[in-house]
Amino acid sequence: QYMIKQVKAYLDSAPNATIISVSQNDNYAQCESPAEKAINTAEGTAGGALFRAVNAIADAIKDDYPGVAVDTLAYQWSRPAPKITKPRDNVIIRLCNIECNFAEPLDSPSNAPFQKDMGNWAKISNRTYIWNYITNFGDFIAPFPNYFNLGPDVDYLVSNGVRGIFQEGAYTGAGGEMCELKDYLLGRMMFDPSRNASETIHTFLRGYYGQAAAPHILRYLQIMHESAH
Repeated sequence: QYMIKQVKAYLDSAPNATIISVSQNDNYAQCESPAEKAINTAEGTAGGALFRAVNAIADAIKDDYPGVAVDTLAYQWSRPAPKITKPRDNVIIRLCNIECNFAEPLDSPSNAPFQKDMGNWAKISNRTYIWNYITNFGDFIAPFPNYFNLGPDVDYLVSNGVRGIFQEGAYTGAGGEMCELKDYLLGRMMFDPSRNASETIHTFLRGYYGQAAAPHILRYLQIMHESAH
């Protein structure tokens, strides 16, 4: 009831809002009450009680705020989908893939655990968004050779029912390694996931670095990509 009151207060102060986030904290602290642990056990995920609470909040606001969706993270310990509870139509599940191997595309065998969770969410959620990670958070300007995975990853996610993607890059600095290329590529792929990602990269390199330099920059990207395998 406290959370419902807070959510309504926030929405009243922001009448143009269409999404409000009600999520776990960014840590591994979980409620240890017997009642919540029993729910989590029944649901088969440590996020079971959380997802039920989010549904209750979504139910409480749907009539007064029909254009608003309640967004909640499926992140780390809460990433697996629940066995019983199904998200309400006005709930967005924001599935985070921080554990993935980003040297490989998301559809590679090395990312099978994430694929399983995404598939299970797709069975019960009609509004799954992805929180994707596209940079080296330990050193933004250090090479992070995921250039040739970014485009196919967008297509793969959309093909598996994902409705929205948030690409988290070097948000605390002036920019990350090859950030102009990645911004250009992701912007176009998210606008049209059917685009040819390889040709989009070539177009950027020719336009940004010039016709003469583009082949050499492309070879650099290929060498860095190969070094991660």
